[in-house]
Order: sequence, then C-alpha cells, then structure tokens
Amino acid sequence: MKGFDPVEIPLSGINLVEASAGTGKTYAIASLYVRLLIETRLETKDILVVTFTNAATDELKNRIRQRIKDALDVFLSGNTDDPFLKRLYQSIEDKQTARKLLLNAIRCFDEAAIFTIHGFCLRILRDHAFESCSLFDTDFIEDNSKFLQEIVNDFWRNHAYSASPIFLNYMSSKIDLSGFYDIVKKGTGNPFLAINADKTEISSNGEEDVENRCVEVYNEASNIWETEREYVISCISSDTSLNRQTYSKKTVETLFSNLETYFSSGFPLPLPEKFDYMCFNPPVSNAFKTTSKPTIQNHHFFIKCGQLKDIAEQLAEIFNNKIIGLKMALFEYARRESYRKKQEQNVRSFDDLLIDLHNALKGTRGKGLTGLINNRYKAALIDEFQDTDPLQYEIFTSIYNSKDCILFIIGDPKQSIYSFRGADIFAYIRAVKDIDKLWTLKENYRASERLISAVNAIFENANHPFVFDALSFVPVKPGNPKKREVLRINGNIDMSPLKLWLIERRSDGKPVYANDAREMLYKATAGEIVRLLTMGDSGEAVIDNKNVSASDIAILVRTNREARGMKMALNSVNVPCVIYSTENIFTTHEAYEISYILAAIAEPSNESRVKAALVTDMFGITGNQLAQITENEIIWNDYLERFVSYRILWLNSGFMNMARTLIAQEKIKARLLAMPDGERRLTNVLHCLELLHNYSVKYKSSPEGTIKWLQRKMELDYASDAEEYQIRLETDEAAVKIITIHRSKGLEYPIIFCPFCWGSSEMNNNQTIIYHNEKNNLCPTMDMSLTTDESIKRFYELEQLAENVRLLYVSLTRAKHRCYLACGSINKSETSAVAYILHPPPITSEDFSVETLKSHINKLTDLEKRTQIEKLINRSGGSIEILPIPEPEENSYKPIKQQDFYPVPRLFNGIIEKNWHISSFSSITSGKEQNAELPDRDKSITESTPIFTKSSVDSLDIFNFPRGTNAGSCLHNIFEHIDFSLANTDIIKQEIAERLGRFGIQSIWTDTIFRTIRNVLNVSIETGKKTLKLSMLNPTDKIHELEFYLPLQLINPKTMGQVFGSSKENKQYSRYADIIKGLEFNPVKGMLRGFIDMVFEFDGMFYIIDWKSNFLGPSIEDYNQVALRNTMEQEFYFLQYHLYTVAINSFLSFRNKGYTYDKHFGGVFYMFLRGIDVQKGQEYGIFFDRPSEGLVTEFNRYLKGI
Repeated sequence: MKGFDPVEIPLSGINLVEASAGTGKTYAIASLYVRLLIETRLETKDILVVTFTNAATDELKNRIRQRIKDALDVFLSGNTDDPFLKRLYQSIEDKQTARKLLLNAIRCFDEAAIFTIHGFCLRILRDHAFESCSLFDTDFIEDNSKFLQEIVNDFWRNHAYSASPIFLNYMSSKIDLSGFYDIVKKGTGNPFLAINADKTEISSNGEEDVENRCVEVYNEASNIWETEREYVISCISSDTSLNRQTYSKKTVETLFSNLETYFSSGFPLPLPEKFDYMCFNPPVSNAFKTTSKPTIQNHHFFIKCGQLKDIAEQLAEIFNNKIIGLKMALFEYARRESYRKKQEQNVRSFDDLLIDLHNALKGTRGKGLTGLINNRYKAALIDEFQDTDPLQYEIFTSIYNSKDCILFIIGDPKQSIYSFRGADIFAYIRAVKDIDKLWTLKENYRASERLISAVNAIFENANHPFVFDALSFVPVKPGNPKKREVLRINGNIDMSPLKLWLIERRSDGKPVYANDAREMLYKATAGEIVRLLTMGDSGEAVIDNKNVSASDIAILVRTNREARGMKMALNSVNVPCVIYSTENIFTTHEAYEISYILAAIAEPSNESRVKAALVTDMFGITGNQLAQITENEIIWNDYLERFVSYRILWLNSGFMNMARTLIAQEKIKARLLAMPDGERRLTNVLHCLELLHNYSVKYKSSPEGTIKWLQRKMELDYASDAEEYQIRLETDEAAVKIITIHRSKGLEYPIIFCPFCWGSSEMNNNQTIIYHNEKNNLCPTMDMSLTTDESIKRFYELEQLAENVRLLYVSLTRAKHRCYLACGSINKSETSAVAYILHPPPITSEDFSVETLKSHINKLTDLEKRTQIEKLINRSGGSIEILPIPEPEENSYKPIKQQDFYPVPRLFNGIIEKNWHISSFSSITSGKEQNAELPDRDKSITESTPIFTKSSVDSLDIFNFPRGTNAGSCLHNIFEHIDFSLANTDIIKQEIAERLGRFGIQSIWTDTIFRTIRNVLNVSIETGKKTLKLSMLNPTDKIHELEFYLPLQLINPKTMGQVFGSSKENKQYSRYADIIKGLEFNPVKGMLRGFIDMVFEFDGMFYIIDWKSNFLGPSIEDYNQVALRNTMEQEFYFLQYHLYTVAINSFLSFRNKGYTYDKHFGGVFYMFLRGIDVQKGQEYGIFFDRPSEGLVTEFNRYLKGI
C-alpha cells in the first residue's frame, strides 16, 4: 500500500484507504471533500458520503462543513498553519474560482448528500421508486422485532403444537424460542447467507413405534428405580469391582441426583448426564478395576438402563433430524413470510432497504437505475467500510464500476468488530483483492509517542497478529510529536504508558477462577482510579498543566454485567461514574416496576395488583408498612382511590399527563434520587415512560394495549437492538466513563482501563453460529447442525479469536496517554486475544487452531509468561511495564472541594450584520422589519364580523361574509383540509360547519360557504391544453402551505425595480418596476420566508394558487379582470407571486430530473373567493399570470446575488 497524501492522491477511479486508529480518518475524508469541490467543481449535492451510524453521520456533517469554512478562510486570507490547506492553496492557480466554489458549498451545504447506509438506500428507493420497482408511500420501521416474532410464533403454532410432548421436551433442551428467533433474525437480513446441516437420511415412518418402545422401556426402568432405588445406590456406592477414580463419590452423588430428576420427569429424553455410567454392556472406559471380576452388570436395573440408552439414542437421532428439519423450514418460511407481511403492510426495515436496492440494481432496470445514481452522485466517499457486508459491497461496486467514476472506500479492517450486526471482514478482504489503488494513513495523531511504540510492539509480537494472513499490521508513526499533550506523574513524563497487570496462578498452581479474577479487577481498577484522582487533586498527576480528573478516565468492558459490577466497585469508593451501555431499557428493573404500577392503574379494583405496585422502589413501601396500610380501611381506601384517579386521568388526558401526575403526587423523583444509583434509576423511569407515551400516541392505544406492549417488550428483550431502546446516560457531569468496547469505537480518552480483554474464543455449543465456509468461497453460512463439524468449529473459533484481537486493538487504541491491560493465568482465558498476542504459539498458520493455542498457553508457567513479556518490553523500548495487581483501596475517594465558580461570558469580537435577518413579503411591502412567522392571511383587510338574525337570512351571501384575518384564515383552513374531489357532497358541508365553529364564525354561514366552495372547485379554467376544474384534483396532486426560504443578498427597492424595468418581455413589467421603486423598506439581506397556499400538478404542469378573501365590492361585477389587476398592484400581490414563482421553480429544478420552466410550469392563479361563480367562468374572481422565464431567471439571480 502507498502512503496516503490528501493533496496528491488522484481524484479518479476506485480507491481503498486504510486508516489505522488515530490516523485522522475523518480529517482525510473532509480533505478529499474539499478537493472534490474545488478541483472537480462538483457541488455538495453531487458528492455522496456514506457512513454506518447516525452519530457518525452527524460528526461527518459537522467536520466537513467546518473544513469547507476553514478552506474558504484560507482562500480569502492566504494564511494558515494547516499543512493540507497550505499545500492545497499553493497548488490551486485559480483562487478566485476556488473561493466562489467554497462559498457556494457553504450556502448549499443543507443539500449535502451525507447519509447512513440505510438513509442512502431509503433516499434512492423513494426518489426512484419506478426504476427500483418500489412501492410508493412505504413506511419505514426501525424496530423489526414485531414482524420477526410474529413469524416465530406462527411457525411454532403450525409445527410444534401438533408434535408429541416427548419431542417438545427434547427439543427444548436443544433450542428454545429465542434460538428460533435468532435464526429468523439472521436469516431474513442477509440474502447471501447459506445454511449447513448434518441432517442424515433416516426414515421417520417408524418414529411412533420407536417413541412408544422408548416410553415402555423408560417406564420399566423408572418402576425399578422407584422400588429398588436404595439397592441400586448401594450397589454403585459399595461395589468393590468399580474403579473409584471413575465412580468417585462426587460423581456418584451427582449421578443419583440426576437419575432422581430424570425418572420423576416422565420424559425419556433427554438422557441425564453420565447416564452411560449405569450401563455395563459395554461399560464406560475404566469402569472396573483391572483385577476384579464384576457381577454388578447382571442386575436387571443396569440391564434395563442399557436397553433404555440404546432405544433413547435411536429416538434422539430421529428427533435431531426433525429439529434440523424444523430449523431449515423456519429459515425458508421466515424469508418468504417476512417479505409477504411487509409487502402487505407496505413497510420496510433497515435490512429490507439494503436488499431492495441490491435487487433493484441487479434487476432488469438495474442499468438505468445505476446511471441515474451515477449522474446524481458523481463522486462517493464510503466511510467505516470495514463494517460492510457482501450486500453493501455489491451495492457500491454495482453503482461505481467504471474507470471514470470517483469512489473512495475508507476503513480499517483492524477495527471490524460488529459481526453481531452483520459486518463481514471477508467482504473487506475481497474488496482489497478487487481494488488496485490501495492507500494507507501512516501517522497517529491521537496517542503519545511512547504509547504508540507500546501498541506497535504488542501487535508486532505475533507473526499473524490478526490471525488471518490477509489482515496485516503496519506500525504507525507519531504525527506532530512536538505538539502533543503529555501525562506527567510527579513532574516526570510517563515513559511506560502501557501497564500490564499480570495475574499469577493460585497457590495450588491452578489458574484463578474467572469470577474471582473479575472481582479482583473490579477492586483493583477502582483503587487505582482513586489513586490517580487523588494525585490529580494534589497536582501530582497532570496532563499539560491540567490536573487529572474523573472525566479523563474510561473503563472498557465487554458486557453489561461487567459494566454494572465496575460501577458498584466505583460507587463503593465514592468515585463518580457513568455507564455508556447498549443495554435494552426493557431489561431493567425499572421497566418491571413500571409494568406493575401500570397494571394496578389499569385495574385498581384488583387489590393484589395495587399491593404489588406499592412495594416497588418507586412507591417505597415495605412489607411491614403495607400490612399496616391494608389493616386500616380508611388509609387503604385512600390508596385505592388514588389508583382509580390515575386511571381516569389516563383515559381522559392521555398517558403522559397521568405519568407526570403520578411522579409528582407520589414523590417518585425524590425517592429514587435518594438511592445510591438514583440518577440511573430516574433516567430509566423517564426513558421508559417516554417510550410508552410515544407508543400510546402513535397507535392510540388503550391502557390495556399499552401495558401489553410493554410486557411483550420485556419478554422479548433479545428481539430488538433499536437505538431508541438503549438505556440513556444518566448524567453528563465529570465522571469516570464505563463503556463497552463496541460503543467506544471512534472515541478517545486520556487514560484507559482494559481489565476484561481476556474472554474465551471457544465456541458455545448451544448457539446458532454463522461462519465463513472455506469450501464455498468463504460464503457466510449458518450452521444448523446440533453437533458442529470439527472443521467448521475450527474455522468459527479462528474467526472468534480474530474478532477478539480486533476488539483488543480497538481497546488499546482508545488511549491517548496511558492504558492498563489485565492478563495472566485466568481460567478459560487460554484462548483469549491477550493470550494469543502476548504468547503466540510457534506454529504455522496452516496448523493453527484455537485448540492448539489453548494447549500452548496451558503448558506455560507463570515464570515463562513473565519472561516472554519482559522480552516484549525490551523490544518496545521500555514503553510497556509489568505491574502487580493493586491491592483493594481501603479509603474512599475524597475530592477536594472546588471553589464556587461563576462563569464569565467571553467577549464577542465578531461582526453582526445588522441588515441580515429573515424577512417576509409583508415586511418588504409594509416597510417594517418583521419576520414571517405565519402564512399570509389577507392582513390588509379590515376586520368585520356582522351578527345575523333569522330575519336577515336573505343577506347571507358571500359578499356579506365576515372580512379580515380570521375569516381569511378560516377559508384557507377549509381549502387545506377538504378533499376537492368531494366538492358536491355533504361530507364537505360537515367539514365546513366544523371549521367555521373552530374560528368562532356562526354556523348560519355554512350553506353560503358550501356554495362558494362548490363554485371555486367546479368553475372551468382554461390552461391552454385542457380545461381544469379543481374538483378534478386528487389529494396526492396538491400540496398546501408549502413553506420556502429564499436567500437574499442585500436587496433594496431601487435595484429590485431595475430588475423588472430591464425586462422587455411584457410592457406591464415597467409599471411593476415603478411601483416597486416606491416601496420604503431598508436594504436587507438574509433569507425571505414565505408560504404558498397551494401548489398542484395538472396535465404534467405545476401551478400556484393563492386564496384571497378580499372584499372588492357587493356584486360579481366588482371582481372583473380590471378590478383584479388594480388590486394585484395596490396590494403588491404581483411581487408576491413573482417571489412564489422563483421559489417553486428552484424547488422543482432541484427535485424533478428533466424539469424545465417552459415545459413544466403552468402559471399562477389568485382566486378571489367572493367573486367566483360557475356561471360566469374564469373572467370573474380569477387572476392568472405566467411570469416570463427570462424575468424569473433574472429575479432569482438578483435575489441570490449571483
């Protein structure tokens, strides 16, 4: 790979850039973006940037926007200390054009195409629904679990309920509902996923006979056990011929306990563990002493056990085949049913978006769609590519597959740690093989120079540090070493920033138990943090003259269990801390408490439910207190009435009003905050209540329905990893961060603790695994076998070890100044990443397996391990050191009380442009500096609301309808909410009556307005091609209240008038120019905000409508064309609709490919509602104009200062 130079790298072709941790990946992306703007003259909307999370998307947007601003400053001033911008400035000859391009990019940055991968797919599918064969108006769902669980439940009902109880009992020992759900979730999300199964060809015709025979033998053995249990126990316990190393006392006691459970269960399968110890034909290995002549095997119980074992194993083989068949059937059923259900309900999930776009690109219209995307996004920067999968890789290589394309793929395979979300490191490896232009970032700008040396030494210690040959380690160099912060302890720079806590074997020579090691490390980490914080408070530990504080420290963990244990240890020594966790809110204690409380509120007559609610921590009533309360009828009835009142409030005012009242009246907030982890508890409560509120509002759910939803979420906590369900941070104050390694990726902290990186890489036999099939081009494959093949197990465990090494790499590279890593002789850590990296086995990669690693580590003594690490320390130049595990800290942390600090505002030295603000049509024409907060509603009309009696019904015509803003708003509101195609139905009349009431207008006007509405919607309007009636429009043909913003670059009446005056296309424009020059608004720049009453499409053309309720006179003749033209001039409406036209023309040019003003813009209608009559036609009450394209273009350029 060549070194990446952001100034020199060619902006062409397909490029892969590897960016090791801390090497400035985001800086490189932003630099490439700036070069694309200047050198290829692409606009922000032309450059596609894709990453994988919402947080990363937001960061990229901010960093790229800031980079453009920085570049613009450099091209304006010519000065910078930034090496990239300095070289870029020197390399660009046409600096004036560069300035214009950068300025335009800042102005148009809201159009920047920076998406998550799913956001990108959604945009393409929606904008190109025809080409991608997508359904229109599809709803997007973030949480897919509901559909998947329905599939599992349906499948279970169809297949399991008819099965025999013996089979179901046996199957539950092999796979449960969560296992079936796991198959469905993984199987529906990846169309490339293959399946592997060891299903054997066994006829199931005799299954019933085998099962009946097995039950018969089981019952016979059970009866013998029941009647002769004591004799059997005596035989096994005292028979002198048995080998007591095999039949030890502990083994025999466990065996008898298992037999008792087995024979009392009523199920012959599964056989209990070591059941073969009861079978002596043949006996287990080393069952008897070599010199003895055993007779125990002749007892009829042991003979019967042998028979039972044989027939049970035969039945188990049949059942195993059935289970595998069920799993395979579920896999196929889930794919079909998931697609059908979502098509039926017109919804798509994250995974569906990727699959849909991939299918569209590979389908019959794929070539056309590819061309559309290429034309739209002429360059692409794909971030975090190490987290890709075959589906995503094929999407981008399908779109950008020509020599003329510009595609940069950026990532770091050493940080590919999200396989549980579908990330596939082998897709990245494939990309490396496919792409010719390979680059790498070689300088680390995050960590200290000594810490970089330590990490380099760690990962250079093994020949294949990342297990697979295709993943290599390239050591990085420190970037800008002179400008780096340093950690000083007692005034000295920390020369050994990587601290290894070496755990040695127990006194009996065995490894330390894993749970004991965790407890030891909880306390050691807490104690070391107390020491660091105490030194920081006294000025002994500083980072660039800033005392070390809690916010400088992070502890990385693998599991939520480790996070909770670490928090308890820190709380015990008074260290402020906070957990950054991906734990699901519905698994928390608070979610369960809320379910009890809501159940009591939903059914307050059920006293058991009320009691369960009262003894929660949220109510804080103890068992003794509850007993006293229930004995006092008055107090108990008061509690019951309170729950009744909460139910009434829920039904009448909604869930959130009830929840707020509950928290306030029961003092729940104060009660929770008084607890040691009160902030955590309160945050969980509020988060859970918010989710319940959102659900109840979205689905208009009853109390019972809301509670059922909560209970379903708690039961299926494994089912959803939606971001909204992850528990939230309880505080943002200065505190030690406890964070999972997965969540820490992309973050950095001055001091890092990695106490738990010694997890095993061995396979868990009960899990459904996905591995990459060496025999099938490394295709991702789900193994559905009940007993995994050894070759599959070997490769799967190698994949696990490789990912654990990558997790270790991510952990160590989060640190800027110091990192603590625990290692050593811990039970089941022999196959960990730490063991592999520190003590690599001396064998070739072809012979290597996790089993050989385990054997190698188990043979090493503590002294040999220490010796190997000391050699590593020497190679690191002393940047690593071994430390003993710190003793638990007896004293709690006592922070020095800080002096009260009163913030002082910074002095503002910038320039505020007095003329820059958000303006409106009203502010321009009235001469007042006012913002456009609401749509225009005929504000110039004098308010008049006559009161009518029954005797004055004859005067109830539209000319006497109330005037003014309120009446205008009412009429606008009616047009906004009615279906035009129902113009002649009473449905419209009902809507009119309701809207009049809302605006305080008497219902006596209903018939009048109904007649007016019918006139407006049924009048014939000639458009040049076809006759239009507004009643012909469907709801999807029109948009009401279309809000817009137009950029203004210092406009004033004189120069605006000149734009109209210079146009020779219409003699009326010179008159408009004179009127505009008579306006009296001050020069203004900024944005002009407005609302277009209605935009509609008819016969392929777009039109603007503005509803006007102006009173021009008491008869229809007062609304002729001359009168309308005079009003348009007097009220400056001609200027208003020219602004509207500029706005809608800009919008349509951006949104609709192939749009031209001449072919697609029809014109502007001002509908003076009081003067429209079907019989009179469009000569009365309807003003129409279609501004010339030349004036619209010049007016647009004038407004934007182009």
